[in-house]
Amino acid sequence: EDDPPSYCGVELDRDCKEEGCVVTALANYTQRALDPELSAWERNQAARFVVHFIGDIHQPLHDEDVSRGGNGIHVLWEGKEFNLHHVWDSSIAEKLIGGARRRPYDNAKRWADGLAEEIKTGKFADEKAEWLKTVDFNDVVGTALSWAREGNAYVCTH
Repeated sequence: EDDPPSYCGVELDRDCKEEGCVVTALANYTQRALDPELSAWERNQAARFVVHFIGDIHQPLHDEDVSRGGNGIHVLWEGKEFNLHHVWDSSIAEKLIGGARRRPYDNAKRWADGLAEEIKTGKFADEKAEWLKTVDFNDVVGTALSWAREGNAYVCTH
């Protein structure tokens, strides 16, 4: 339905297909992560999916269906052809952290630990309260939709 840059938006009924979408996945796995009837292992797995889907929903190409989320847009990255989705999801971050290493992602872990510290006590410490204002565990769909709309607007304006 979107026509970037003329019109963009996210509407759950229109944009979330019958098999589900990142918004409904977040709602499902958040509910599972908080369900005391599930085993600790099942809640842990659900929490891992919540983290994964929070990352996905903040990736603007996951919030816009242009060329299958960027998979159909070919770009040159470091002299090689890739699809835009891959470059955005992987290549940019790998370059920022000095490459992905085989020993399970040593550089990625260091980078994530550094970001967590910047959020706790560093340059992002003053912003974290603002980031959390829109989080409502009683309305996970509404929270996820607000995040999706933010990413979708980014695609429409850039």
